[in-house]
Amino acid sequence: TSTDPITDGDATWRRMTNGPQAGYQGRTWTAPKPTQQVTVFFESATAGGDMGGDLNRDGDTTDFWGVLYDPAKGTVRVDLNDNGDFTDDVEMKPYKDGFQVGYFGTDNPATPVSERIPFVVQIRKDVPTDPYGGTWVGKKADFVNIGVVASEHGTHVAGITAANGLFGGKMNGAAPGAKIVSSRACVFGPGCTNVALTEGMIDLVVNHGVDIVNMSIGGLPAQNDGNNARARMYTRLI
Repeated sequence: TSTDPITDGDATWRRMTNGPQAGYQGRTWTAPKPTQQVTVFFESATAGGDMGGDLNRDGDTTDFWGVLYDPAKGTVRVDLNDNGDFTDDVEMKPYKDGFQVGYFGTDNPATPVSERIPFVVQIRKDVPTDPYGGTWVGKKADFVNIGVVASEHGTHVAGITAANGLFGGKMNGAAPGAKIVSSRACVFGPGCTNVALTEGMIDLVVNHGVDIVNMSIGGLPAQNDGNNARARMYTRLI
């Protein structure tokens, strides 16, 4: 997720500051170790996306789940069964470190739609909290991201790019089997953030060695002549 944890208003980013035994969101949480930190993730964060805020597809948009972060191990647990006890939840690493995927909701095999929604986790350590202002200036915090998609468009583009043997082997993408790095630039709702479209693109190319970047976003500068800061930055990255 390439959005900024503070300035972009993306509620899939959760600041980790609370000890697990503290009463938080009206609950006391049970964690394996007292050094771990807890917050919650609200499904309403996805209200502007395809899920309409009903992340587990149970007919409402009021659910939230506890999120436990172990700063020493760099792992995350999500209280998917909503019992306030993290000891029975899977310890997840960031997706790049083990390709772990969790799920909100339960699939009904009798329907043609997969009711459960996949998610991954991501960690950003030592994020400057100056944008909060006040007592946050000069401090840092770790953030956990609950990585869920905003729309089906990324899957559509990934299939065109790297599909391998779709529809019983009848169809491939342009580069079947190519390795995909997925980076979300848009928030849940209209628009994609300036941070993701600048720092996020730099991160993909410079830090992750991505060879080809597809940015499938509508809208162009008034004069599409490449003579603006973002276009010049992309030219330098290329």
